[in-house]
Amino acid sequence: MNSGRGRFLLSHHHPEARDDKHAVKMKTSLLLLLFVFLAVEGQRVAIRRRPPKKRPTPKPKSAITNPAEDIHGNLPPGSIEQTVSREGCSAPEVIVNGSFIPDGNTDFSTVQEIHFVGLIGRRGQKRECKIKCLNGVWVGPMCTEGGNPIKKIMRRCTLRLTDAELVGVTDDNRPIPPDAEVSLPHDTEVRFRCVEPGLYKFVGNDSSLCDDGTWTSDLPYCVATTMHRNFSLQAPPTILYHVVSGDAGLAENGSIVVFPGTIINIDCLFQRQLGSPQWEWTPTQRQYPSAWAIPAEEKNWKFRLSIYYAKDYDSGTYTCITPHDISNEVNIIVKAITCQPPVTPLNGRVIDSGRYLAGDFVQYTCNAGHVIVGESVAICTDHGVWSQPPPKCKAACEFPGEPSNGQVIPTKFHYDIGEVVMVGCHPGFRILGFQRLQCTSSSHWSSPLPHCRPYLVQS
Repeated sequence: MNSGRGRFLLSHHHPEARDDKHAVKMKTSLLLLLFVFLAVEGQRVAIRRRPPKKRPTPKPKSAITNPAEDIHGNLPPGSIEQTVSREGCSAPEVIVNGSFIPDGNTDFSTVQEIHFVGLIGRRGQKRECKIKCLNGVWVGPMCTEGGNPIKKIMRRCTLRLTDAELVGVTDDNRPIPPDAEVSLPHDTEVRFRCVEPGLYKFVGNDSSLCDDGTWTSDLPYCVATTMHRNFSLQAPPTILYHVVSGDAGLAENGSIVVFPGTIINIDCLFQRQLGSPQWEWTPTQRQYPSAWAIPAEEKNWKFRLSIYYAKDYDSGTYTCITPHDISNEVNIIVKAITCQPPVTPLNGRVIDSGRYLAGDFVQYTCNAGHVIVGESVAICTDHGVWSQPPPKCKAACEFPGEPSNGQVIPTKFHYDIGEVVMVGCHPGFRILGFQRLQCTSSSHWSSPLPHCRPYLVQS
């Protein structure tokens, strides 16, 4: 469709017979809808449903079947077909790059269906589609998929995370950027958590599913705890953890992953002079000692629960409840989750701690003369796999610098092999050297950076 032309199948169904002349006229009018879902000179054109406009004269009524029928014209089970009157639809609105296109006062009041070829999906695949007039409103579009019968195109959902402490990740492990509106396809699931377990209290459902343009649950939120609110009595208690021996880390879902055999302390931060909180837990295999911390610098504000030599059955939820019945909780998973050693990219290196437990991260860097392509940080997930594949290191030239009294165009951090920059001098200065520099395959510039020298003024 790059030429801006396309062939479309449009058909319409009239409830009453028309003479040939009128039918030709109507067909000609309907051809005006060729711009439905058409990419014209790179522009996406979409059809939009709208309720009928109010007109000074009543719209024609057409004899059709029971108005309870669905988009395919099927009656509900047990229904008896009967003849009723239905209001027609006005011309569909058409939008080109956000701008409305006038309908030209074309009469669509007796048209029940419009068929067209649409460019559907992320890749703009051609599909047979239709919209149908039901009770004065255009319903659809309904489109074929993979040779299957026409069915409804599910709507996308929009999402914006305005809470800076809330983290969202899609079911294919794509993070949701903060405070930016994103559009996600139907049937996408987003999992939520707070940035740091224990430092904020998570309130709401930990996941939501996009169902035809609507999320199945409200957006959760994170509540600041005592450490962030000057130990307010109305704030949930902050929960911190400290590994005495062994190992532990944070999983992508916000759980604390504890290596078997680890000794770990979980502290509930609360002012001792205001009373003692209490710990509750879901594991049932054993009891856990809890009391105020012993060190002098901790004993007045850390109510501590200890897990000694953690085992699988210690996995569960640990909840701290204040004397004012305000709570916060953390989830602990006791499991030996490790990831394989990361692959070092060609012409690059890996910076890590030498261990690859769940929650640990590695950082990738590239050697001089190369630029990283991909994510520079990967986290060992609670599934035992890295959150990101290893990046690649691509040969490139670094910014050559700018001469005094001159400039380089374009200005970037890195330049691809074969890319060219031009060096120019300010008015009153002349260039000394090569004006055109090219990035070579050795990641070096083809010539040294030239100089800008002032013009000599003769007296």
